Amino acid sequence: MTIDDIKALIASDESRTLELKKTTGELKDGMHAACAFLNIAKYDKIAFI
Repeated sequence: MTIDDIKALIASDESRTLELKKTTGELKDGMHAACAFLNIAKYDKIAFI
């Protein structure tokens, strides 16, 4: 994944496979989203950027 790929992800809307958090204050919600993503059978990786 390149920096341009990351910028494109940040510029896009959230979806079933993309959850954006702005601060570590949202960490609990982010962990809930990460668990939900991992529970989707076809996804087995999560990137924390």
